Amino acid sequence: MAKYIERDAHGLVIEGFDEMSSITTTMMDQIWGTLYLGSMDDALNVAALTMHNIKTILTIMNYPISDDQRQPNITYHWINAQDVGNWDLLTYFPEANDIIDGAVTAGNNAGILVHCAAGVSRSATIVIAYLMQTLQRPYEEVRDLVRRRRPEIYPNEGFVDQLELFEAMDYCLDANDRRLRHYLLNTYVRAVEDGLDQYFQRLSVAEKLTLDMYYGVPYACISCAAVLFNEINVVKNYQYNGPDVCGRVFIEPQPWMSDQLAAPFDETVHELEVKCPHCRQVVAKCATMISNYKLLVKNIDCKCGHHNGVRGLKIMMLGIILDNKSMSS
Repeated sequence: MAKYIERDAHGLVIEGFDEMSSITTTMMDQIWGTLYLGSMDDALNVAALTMHNIKTILTIMNYPISDDQRQPNITYHWINAQDVGNWDLLTYFPEANDIIDGAVTAGNNAGILVHCAAGVSRSATIVIAYLMQTLQRPYEEVRDLVRRRRPEIYPNEGFVDQLELFEAMDYCLDANDRRLRHYLLNTYVRAVEDGLDQYFQRLSVAEKLTLDMYYGVPYACISCAAVLFNEINVVKNYQYNGPDVCGRVFIEPQPWMSDQLAAPFDETVHELEVKCPHCRQVVAKCATMISNYKLLVKNIDCKCGHHNGVRGLKIMMLGIILDNKSMSS
């Protein structure tokens, strides 16, 4: 595959692989029972679809199969995805797994084809995730299983990281797991003016799918006592228990911040103030920078034990109350 560099929707430089650059004419491959993995060419090959009794097609690309290319006896699904390492497929694994499982358990020997451009990276990632969950087996073992049936599969490095995180969460989404929350924070929270809708949507999906979701103790505004966030929203290294701490509190973005973070900005100001939605007291700030005419939220560097090496230190609280005890930086 040829490597390419382009800019994402936020104007940030991203790297990926052009699946189409290395396509050779191949047929779809039977991976597990009636589950097939293939390319866009396979999805449009009526003879092959008929031969394998394909009744469901799941497209993992940045555009769906057009209506005029669809067959009347096939059910079509689409998950929007580009073959770039910072593209989120992880939070779509449950949706894709439900689609695949519904098809392979439908009976009548009906097949499902999961495909992307070449059946190499995006669709291979989805098939691997499904089999990891179904078989309760680790990433490398399932990857090798799929590769024995389709040798050309090659999920990009970012997708591999997502599959390994899926494995670490026992093949489900666990929004109590700080690693998942940090992953979403670093995947979606970059360009302020693009808004935070996607971040909140994907986090909500994960939280709704999490059994026994625990948000922890509430933190409230020091001026009006309105609850602003919970312990689960605090960003830090929870494995560290030593004395080297700075006392600062960094949090994930909250829905009540959206309008303030998306407001018109002054290019000469290098930080944004965030106010309590109830009393308008300034309760937080975040550092910003301009890149390619986009206002970006910068990571704040901190070397204390709680924060050293932690990505996603973006929003710092200035004054809060926890269980009626004041905590201020």
